[in-house]
Amino acid sequence: MKNILEQLAQKTGIQKSFMSRIENGASDIQLPTLSDALNQEPVKK
Repeated sequence: MKNILEQLAQKTGIQKSFMSRIENGASDIQLPTLSDALNQEPVKK
């Protein structure tokens, strides 16, 4: 079973490593990238 970051990466095309850096406060996200991620269907656990 894929974890949530892997599922979101697959749905949005955003690299899992980049999302992990954002989650940990090591990187900032651009508004268009955030918008793309938020417009995806919810990730099922």
